[in-house]
Amino acid sequence: MTEAVYIVYMTLIGVAVGSFLNVVVDRLPLGQSLVRGRSHCDACLHPLAFYDLVPLFSYLWLRGRCRYCTAKIPWRVPLVEAVAGALFGWTAYQFGASLETFVVLLSVCVLIVIFFIDLEHQLILNVVLLVSLPVIAILFPFGSIGSEYNAGEAYLRVLAGIGLGFGVMLVIYIVFRGAMGEGDVKMGALMGAAVGYPQVLAAFFVAFVASGLVALGLMAFRGAGRKDAVPFGPFLAASVIAVLLARENLYSWYLDLFSF
Repeated sequence: MTEAVYIVYMTLIGVAVGSFLNVVVDRLPLGQSLVRGRSHCDACLHPLAFYDLVPLFSYLWLRGRCRYCTAKIPWRVPLVEAVAGALFGWTAYQFGASLETFVVLLSVCVLIVIFFIDLEHQLILNVVLLVSLPVIAILFPFGSIGSEYNAGEAYLRVLAGIGLGFGVMLVIYIVFRGAMGEGDVKMGALMGAAVGYPQVLAAFFVAFVASGLVALGLMAFRGAGRKDAVPFGPFLAASVIAVLLARENLYSWYLDLFSF
């Protein structure tokens, strides 16, 4: 299999995985089973046939509407599939057919779920954090960042990353009451597990800058006030994905910025 074919193959796999991630985003906040029960239209509750569930294609073919009641299909459905496909393809391009690719994509899938659930529900679920954190931490030495170190040093860095990530968010939570929720504090620990120390610092920097710019943009163009909630979890999740895929490049840029 040539590199180009492999990347295309992984992109298609990513689109298909994105379809499952949509199920997770839909059902997990409602406490529903991820494996039981057929997919259905949220508006008319009509069960969906297999040809209604072809990733991306079905949405385009149906012009973004339910086949049975013509209700609009949420924009998030094709977006998650497209984002997952793009990230799978880019990860395959970056790391090839390797264990690093598998470990990075596992983290990416978890972060996509966190991103969209928090965006829609302003909620970072304990079940996602508590299940994924130990798995991601254990696999850290085999990922895009941890593989640069021996196993012992990698695990020291991941423990330091978890402690720093949790500590930073806990301090902000205590000092700035109401600025963020308890889920964001726990998310800090997951960030440290995914990228370790010191890369977690770069992830925080990207998240705070991006969230600040978005908040300012909303205030300027939509008249949003200080009390209008802007979920922070999506910025944290996106920043970790950026660090995972950029590896040392983003952290080096972060150091150069502050050195300047």
